[in-house]
Amino acid sequence: MLPKFFKGINNESGFDKKLLKEYFKNQKGSSKKIFCKAPLVSMDFATNGMVIPCCLNHSYIYGKYPEDSLHEIWFGDKVKIFRKKLSEMDLSQGCFLCEQDLLKKNFDLIYSKTYSYFQENVNSNYPLNMGFALDNTCNLSCQMCSGENSSTYRYEIEHRAPYTNPYDSNFVLQLEEFIPHLQKVVFAGGEPFLINVYYEIWERIIAINPEIEIVICTNGTILNQKIKDLMEKGVFYFAISMDSLNKENFEKIRVKANFEKFMENLNYFHEYSKRNNRWMTLSVCPMQQNWHEIPDLVKKTNEMQINIFFNNVYFPPHCSLRSLNHIELEEIIIYYNSQLLTLKPFNENSTQNIKLFVNLINSLQVWKGEAVNMAAKEIIVDLNQNKEFFYKYVENVINEKKHLSEIEKKEKILQHIKTCQQIFMSFEGKEDILSKSLVNLKTIPKDVLYAELEFSNLEVLISRFMQAGI
Repeated sequence: MLPKFFKGINNESGFDKKLLKEYFKNQKGSSKKIFCKAPLVSMDFATNGMVIPCCLNHSYIYGKYPEDSLHEIWFGDKVKIFRKKLSEMDLSQGCFLCEQDLLKKNFDLIYSKTYSYFQENVNSNYPLNMGFALDNTCNLSCQMCSGENSSTYRYEIEHRAPYTNPYDSNFVLQLEEFIPHLQKVVFAGGEPFLINVYYEIWERIIAINPEIEIVICTNGTILNQKIKDLMEKGVFYFAISMDSLNKENFEKIRVKANFEKFMENLNYFHEYSKRNNRWMTLSVCPMQQNWHEIPDLVKKTNEMQINIFFNNVYFPPHCSLRSLNHIELEEIIIYYNSQLLTLKPFNENSTQNIKLFVNLINSLQVWKGEAVNMAAKEIIVDLNQNKEFFYKYVENVINEKKHLSEIEKKEKILQHIKTCQQIFMSFEGKEDILSKSLVNLKTIPKDVLYAELEFSNLEVLISRFMQAGI
């Protein structure tokens, strides 16, 4: 018998009830009243001042700092509306990545699970979790990065002016209302240890609520005595980015990084975590540049008795595994399956790591099927034909959105085709890059493309198209 919860789901949500039952059964700790508890317990801050539901959803905007105060944002109508939509299984407001994992039954990998363990405090309506991506200051220019996440990449690769950071001391002051209620905070970047405002926030957290779990998503290249002293004051956890165990490939991917220094720092973070009985995660981007090393990275995390996490790479296409043809993907799948036989679980970490590796293989199988369908289609080389094809592609993507009325679909088609025309005009003199970009963008998931067109500004979209054509 299905739980009463399902009776409240919007019949137009389009999800199979058996699938939802399986999903909620897997969400241990969840109240089972909402697809994702993020809007009940969490909010994230993006580089441009936008306040959003989570780090994966940059589409639904709660508010913007400093135009809106943090109190006004959290207790405002937009948060309440988003809660209602998720309670009705309406994932149309930017939850496309979790929707993909739901449909693929990647229940162990789905990001909504991150929030299912938070137990709402009945005596408080304040968030229990916050995510900070306040600044893009970074010392690296990684191959798969962008100017949104790295100041070095933005300056050296995109040749664009620095961001104007809206987060100031008043922002830190406004956080004081929320800090007593928080259980966990996550800091990303850029590189967190190079972002000055983070040190203010960490000191304020340690002074007001020292029991808060502070998670740092770091590239692992920055570590000094100031950071070591800070680590001893707070409850710190680390998610460290690493994509290769080979010095040459590591430094080729993580441009400007030093492999020996990174390994020295990694060992320090690992020892700190073991000494304090805290988890540590190795964040890995499976890409064309390192796919052959993924099994070794799984083995490495198993040996270190830490977790692994795989970040899907869609941009730029020349890094993305999803952009490979079906023959290349089949080669990777065969190799991964052969390596899977050599992996034996011996504790909780290794069991979880192997499970995530299997999920990665399953994703590759799905991408291979999509690549087979793509190979059956004629490749267009004429730029004008590519433009017309892309307009049609955008139109089809929008027409597939069940939550939109026919009038809304027509309005959005006109709006986004006009945006595409503006993007194309910016490539004057770079038509070869644009043509390649339009071919490569066909490999991007439809929902990713839709969200980019729907919510990214023109500057970001031009950057995306440029990445796809390089």
